[in-house]
Amino acid sequence: IAERASTEQTWLENPRYAYMINVTVGTPGQPIALVISVSSSHTWVLDAGARFCLEAALRDLHISTQSTTYSEVDEAYRGFFVPYADGSIVEGTNFTDRLVVDGTATDDFFMGNVHSNTHQTGIGILGLGINDPTRSWSIRNYPSFVDRVVSSGRIASPAYSMWLDAPERATGSLLLGAIDLGRFTGPLVRLREGRPTGCRTAFSLPVHGVNASEKRLKDNSRHFVAAVNPGEAFSYLPSALVDSIMETAGATWDDRLKRATIPCDAVSQRLGEVEFELQGPGGPVLHVQLADLIIPRARLNFVHGVFLGPNECLFGVQKVDLRPTASIAPFYNIGSSLLHRTYMVFDNANDGIALAPAKFSLDSS
Repeated sequence: IAERASTEQTWLENPRYAYMINVTVGTPGQPIALVISVSSSHTWVLDAGARFCLEAALRDLHISTQSTTYSEVDEAYRGFFVPYADGSIVEGTNFTDRLVVDGTATDDFFMGNVHSNTHQTGIGILGLGINDPTRSWSIRNYPSFVDRVVSSGRIASPAYSMWLDAPERATGSLLLGAIDLGRFTGPLVRLREGRPTGCRTAFSLPVHGVNASEKRLKDNSRHFVAAVNPGEAFSYLPSALVDSIMETAGATWDDRLKRATIPCDAVSQRLGEVEFELQGPGGPVLHVQLADLIIPRARLNFVHGVFLGPNECLFGVQKVDLRPTASIAPFYNIGSSLLHRTYMVFDNANDGIALAPAKFSLDSS
């Protein structure tokens, strides 16, 4: 990872859609908030000319006709289609335009204009992931945002780190090309990847054991692989495991919403913590406060048009049982709900991820 002198740092938000960053697209710049994605190398925005479900929940639509630097790309790379493990899709057309992140411009940047989106987030993404040309939905011959920052000389290595200012805060930082030694405690542990052979686009880890309140929720006999994805507000884990975590925290299943919920006022109780053992016995442990799994109503108070009750909040861990398909790897998901207190480093050059407990102070180096 590069020396501190060769870095780019910008501020993050962690509101309704998890880790977000404010950018501008086009000339003159259109302000747009994008979700940070560490699993996708493709950046895309929502087209103002298209129709989406729950349009009132959409934010920051892109109007390509208002930009003087907008340009279409070669027909071979014009269309894109992204499938998700939950069966939803995102599709649209690619273009190039000016992208400004924290005051630094990248001209002729390759990104997508979404015309159809059935995924759960009504917002675009800034793709920081590995650009793997073997994947059908990669951007192939076009460099990703991280690749462009490296080629411009602003950073020396395609690596970056992320952290929140405090577990309950809605702000944090994205640091490109470096590690901030003042933002974590203890050792920064590099973890072995757990992704299936041939899949390079997601940073993923094997989860072997889970404990909560001195109770063993999952043993080491069989592990599952989970993609680390701070851009997703929720974590999606095996149903049996989530049932155990829900019981420990006092969460219940809402048949109207088809989601796990928890009383909002439970945040004031001492709920304890849940520990995720990574890489087997003796491996690193991800510590999560159960109170962090209460998603505040201010961030999300309805699901698929159904409003939550007066003291009903969504639970940050949800149930899913995945089956492999021909096009989608069977990943579970460690979302931002499990990462509030974690300092994360993603190394695209070496397919590496490192984690440490975040230090919530003003010291940095």
